[in-house]
Amino acid sequence: MSNDVVFLTAVQPPMSKDAFAAAFQAMLTHVRIESNSEIKEIRAFGDWAYLLESPLGQRYTAQGGQARRPRRVHPLNFQPDGAWKLARDANMLAVETSASD
Repeated sequence: MSNDVVFLTAVQPPMSKDAFAAAFQAMLTHVRIESNSEIKEIRAFGDWAYLLESPLGQRYTAQGGQARRPRRVHPLNFQPDGAWKLARDANMLAVETSASD
């Protein structure tokens, strides 16, 4: 992650790296996460790129709640040290309706 990464969700204002880390730690107290990610596409344009992750890559289930799957886009930025790092994370959760979604 870049130092100025921004996390975007459907229900929260944009979050910094530190704010996301705190929210994620709090979420882990009541949400189970299953993760098996599949990258569908990567495109690079100069110093920027994006990565599309499989919508079936992760499942979040709150205690006694419905499973939700994120729809994710990850813009990356090429850093001066030669590394590609996460610059933004757009994570939109959708209620799981079937295994084929």
